[in-house]
Amino acid sequence: MLSQWMTPDPVAVSPSATVAQALERIGSFRHLAVVDDELRGYLHTTDLQRADPAAVVGSLALHTALVLPVDATLDEALQRLRGSRHDAIWVTDGELVGVFTEHDAVRAAEDRIPADLTVEAVASVPVETVGPDTTVAEALDLLARKWVRHLPVVRADGSLEGVLSWRDLEGRDGATNVGTLVTRPPWTAAWSTPLREVARMMVAHRVGAIPILEPDGMLAGIATRVDLMRAVLATTEVA
Repeated sequence: MLSQWMTPDPVAVSPSATVAQALERIGSFRHLAVVDDELRGYLHTTDLQRADPAAVVGSLALHTALVLPVDATLDEALQRLRGSRHDAIWVTDGELVGVFTEHDAVRAAEDRIPADLTVEAVASVPVETVGPDTTVAEALDLLARKWVRHLPVVRADGSLEGVLSWRDLEGRDGATNVGTLVTRPPWTAAWSTPLREVARMMVAHRVGAIPILEPDGMLAGIATRVDLMRAVLATTEVA
């Protein structure tokens, strides 16, 4: 049941709250529900951090909320996340009672990943990449056109400089070079890395993608939370 894995009592504010009030309310969480008589949408921490603190939350561009009932199954939630561009599902039981994020999804799915399944079986290849001199505007356009959430930043020699997500880019000056925004991720995998280990890295470090490197350090692929969800669902369908 989804209720077993969701985060209960999600953080919420009314549309009339200011951005400053919303930032104080959201604390260390990443998702903020905007609710009056019903769920109007949601915001990420980055949406708030880049907005005018005096602005009213209801005036911001809210993300459309995916909603499931509290008695939905884990597989239903995984399928909804896998088939969307969202990273959270809002859980209702007559009213808003929880939020189920991609972090929760990987945490829930970890033990269902076959022990002998490696990264090679599920990783995204080939990988959409950008160079350090790519602008934020160009990177956001690529994310939208290719319907991906993470972009490895690769140097001219093919070595990895870092990984950016759409959250890192949204709201930034479009002329900024992405190389100024990225740091090399300390967590990487090889083709032979067990997928369960990748899931544990994602959960422990709250990251949505793990780059896959060849023995010489060159970028070979990327494993995302969506790849992990796809692997779990495929296992369920086979069973």
